[in-house]
Parts: sequence; structure tokens; C-alpha cells
Amino acid sequence: MADFLFGLEMEVHQMPEAVCPLCHSAALTDPLGDSTWRYTCPKCGTFEMADFALTTFGDRKHWDETRVQVSKAARKACDEGHPLELTNEQSLLEAIARYHVGSTR
Repeated sequence: MADFLFGLEMEVHQMPEAVCPLCHSAALTDPLGDSTWRYTCPKCGTFEMADFALTTFGDRKHWDETRVQVSKAARKACDEGHPLELTNEQSLLEAIARYHVGSTR
């Protein structure tokens, strides 16, 4: 019986696999509500991103370049112990700026 219950607990807490919106690697996702997801990616680290980001930058000409910059910012923030929270356009722009400032020092 204990093995059965342990197996159910493991199934409930597993995060579904998805594609990282930043680097397109396989990633794990966890819905946080309000159209926000926590991604755990082997390249970008752990970060939170709201659905707005895909629509905000999905139509822009230089999305690939921006995506790479945000991926690097996400990895850096995760490595520093404070995962990025990309919940609105302002937070996304701040993440890009922080990465560029950090890379010039």
C-alpha cells in the first residue's frame, strides 16, 4: 500500500515537459496561474514567464536575438540564486538591460 501511495505522490508532483520559449530545449513546466509558467531548462536555468512575452516579441523582427539575450539573463539570474520573473514587458526589458550591463563590467 505504501508503494502505491508513494507512486501516486510522485505522479502528482511531476512537471510536464515542454519546449523552453527562450532556447527551444526540452524543459519542465509548472503552471503558476495568471498565464504564468515556471520553466526549468538545462540551458536557461529556472525562470518564470507569462504568456505575454511570446506575443509581445513573437511578432518583432529581431526576436531570435532578443531570445538569446533573455536566455543568457535567465541563466545568470538562476546561477545567482534569483530566477527571472518575466511577468510583463517592463520586467523583460529590465532583464535584457541587466544582462548587457553585467556583460560590460
